[in-house]
Amino acid sequence: MDTVNNRIQIFSSSGVYLSTISLQKDIFPEDIAVDKYGFIYIVNSQEEKLYQFNKKGDIIKSISMGKTRWVSGEPIHIVNNKIYVYMCDEICGDKLIGEIDNGKLSVNTDEDRKKSFKKGKQGISDRRYIASLVKHEDTGSNRYEGKVEIIDKYEITSITLTFPLEGINGIDFLGEDNNKDLHIKTSRVEDKTLIFEVHEFDANGKYLSTIRMPEGDDYFRAVKSILVSK
Repeated sequence: MDTVNNRIQIFSSSGVYLSTISLQKDIFPEDIAVDKYGFIYIVNSQEEKLYQFNKKGDIIKSISMGKTRWVSGEPIHIVNNKIYVYMCDEICGDKLIGEIDNGKLSVNTDEDRKKSFKKGKQGISDRRYIASLVKHEDTGSNRYEGKVEIIDKYEITSITLTFPLEGINGIDFLGEDNNKDLHIKTSRVEDKTLIFEVHEFDANGKYLSTIRMPEGDDYFRAVKSILVSK
């Protein structure tokens, strides 16, 4: 997604350029997602709309998301053919905007959206994830620890993960893979360098591995991470 040039560029899995979709001038893309049928979804922050495009770049459908403030950066994600937008009112959580059936997008009613609005981000299981920064216990310390609360379908906190990383300044639930292992993204500062890492845990909260993103030249970077199932 190229917000500066108002376009979407499509590449093969090996990184070969394939094509470009030019967006209308009044569509300012805030976030992007692709479903398993190849349809593309764009959040338009100006109109508060969700657009569905086909592979050629034709608009198939648009949905109004209402006045609720969504979180800038990575609000949209698709879980089990359901489209969620991460929003904040009194609490922050996923709101079910629409559902996909063989590439056809159906719209949820405002009443259904209110009922579906729950704290945290939805995984492919029935669990939701709430990531936050917690101030360190040391008196007068400005250090923070990352925390992820896992809520099951019965609204019970089943597991809480902590990340005692030095210099941590950001944490987010990235998603569950096909094995229902969960992936948490963190950002932290080390020797004046901003470091992004993805940490993998199994469904029971056992730590498995960490991937460190390549370092860049800039201290501040805008990064959207995606979860690849394989």
